[in-house]
Amino acid sequence: MNKLALSTAFLIDSSVDMPGEEIIRDGLELGFSAFELNIETTHEIIEEIKKDIATKKIEIVSLHNFCPKLDFVPQGRDLLTAYQFSSLDPEERKKAVELTKRTIDYAADLSAQAVVIHAGEVEIELNEGELFSQFIRKKISRGYLEQVKKEREERKKVYLENSLKSVEEIVNYAEKKKTSGNQLKIGLENRFFYHEIPSFEEIGIFLEKFGNSVGYWHDTGHAEIWVKLGFLRSHEEYFKIYASRMIGVHLHDVVGFSDHRAPGTGEIDFAYLAKYLNSSMIKAVEVHRSSTASEVKASIEYLRKIGIN
Repeated sequence: MNKLALSTAFLIDSSVDMPGEEIIRDGLELGFSAFELNIETTHEIIEEIKKDIATKKIEIVSLHNFCPKLDFVPQGRDLLTAYQFSSLDPEERKKAVELTKRTIDYAADLSAQAVVIHAGEVEIELNEGELFSQFIRKKISRGYLEQVKKEREERKKVYLENSLKSVEEIVNYAEKKKTSGNQLKIGLENRFFYHEIPSFEEIGIFLEKFGNSVGYWHDTGHAEIWVKLGFLRSHEEYFKIYASRMIGVHLHDVVGFSDHRAPGTGEIDFAYLAKYLNSSMIKAVEVHRSSTASEVKASIEYLRKIGIN
């Protein structure tokens, strides 16, 4: 049975040089022995924690692409958006695939079960931030919402095609890394912004094309944002269609549009989720450092009480 895991997003303070031993100690003290390695996890940290993995003191269940941490980020980008699978620039797509293959190599070496990916984006002109402003003013313009949807639909073809080609390369590479003891999978995550890939419907395109080599990875905070903005009626729409293909979940709460809060400290009622999860799925608490250690600790008990463990 899978243990509740903690993303190293909460444990790593990128402003200081933290040794791997300290990161793992902090995670163990919070009550976790399973971890997802996030984009801030360096090669050095991974090397430092290998002995804890070898002695089964801890388990690495998943890696979030790109991992280990990138040495270089192009101007105007960040660690998550540094290189896009969907880019119109073939050199950028090539770099995104190469770096993902590196993540897969690390995942296989650490006996992780999954690599979580963001599949790209459709470049649109409209400012999605306006939707957030409208929500805060309690007046979302149906017309502006439809404009965002229309522009994305008109521009998506080439970006989606590029993303599918990139993911195909990744899937083929991951297949070679599978062993009898570890069937490494690619987890396709639902997204925060509407212009990103995949949209709700596009999740199905990826799952159909790549079969069991790709699974659906549900992010609770992203789903909550989509419901708030009116792109979906409820969280359960994801599960009505994709529950049978779900391999993992990022558990975090939302206050307004601030996500990655400790479960139980925000606006999401996680009780709905329990009936869709089973023991084979990876369950990673993906909390950022805006939450406190006591809140993260309390979130374990909160999730267990509602049947998520």
